[in-house]
Order: sequence, then C-alpha cells, then structure tokens
Amino acid sequence: MAADITLRVIVRKPPPGVAFAMQSGSDALIAPVSATKTKLTFEATATLRAAADGSLRLSGPIVKGSGDKRFVYINSGQRAGQKETFWDRRAKVFLTDIGPKQLRACAAKEAVLETEIDGVGRDGGPCCATVPLLGGWRVV
Repeated sequence: MAADITLRVIVRKPPPGVAFAMQSGSDALIAPVSATKTKLTFEATATLRAAADGSLRLSGPIVKGSGDKRFVYINSGQRAGQKETFWDRRAKVFLTDIGPKQLRACAAKEAVLETEIDGVGRDGGPCCATVPLLGGWRVV
C-alpha cells in the first residue's frame, strides 16, 4: 500500500514580522498556501506506506525522525529564510497521534490530515521545540 497524503499545519496567531516556512528535505522551504495576520496555512504531501511489521508510516521529504517518532518542522525567522531578524527557530509538529483509522480514511477519501499549533512560544517569540497540537490531527 502506498498513497500520497496531504498534511496541513495551521499556525494560529503567528508573531507579527516573523517569517514562517515548512521544511522539506535538509534545507528546502515551503511557503504558506495562505497567510493572514491571524493564521498561516502550510500544506505538503507525505507518502503513506505499510512497514514490515504491518504498521502504517508516513515518509517523504517533509517527514523527519524515524519509527514512531516522526514529525514535520515549521521553521521561523532565519530558518524560514528571513535575513533581517534575530529569530532562528523551528517547531516540531509530531505525527505520532495520527492513528491508522485516520490514515486509511484519508487515503481512501483523498482527504487532508490537518492540525493546528500556536504560533507564539512561552517566551512571546515564535513557537519552537516540540509544540502541542491544538485539537490533535483530524481528517478534513
């Protein structure tokens, strides 16, 4: 089984004046598909495959990590290509909460897997490190 799955990450309330991008590969950047003052929306494709043990795994240039600790990066500031800033961060958006039912439903319906994160970290700057998901992953 192999299928392309669209992952959508919505960044809520990003700090003003800070660029954000989704990381692909080691250094390629994906711009938001839509951007307002209160919301940035990123979309990219991951490949769904069955692992040797029968479990389902997402892979591809946007998927980082291994085994059951896979994630995508949302970069900000310098890591998002913004030269004139002191911010240089990236947030890990874990895929571990995506269940096999969601993956199968998404592949069957050609739907999108979507989650949301808060764009501001505890220190008031851009979100970074492992970020909590707002409402988990859902099929839309």
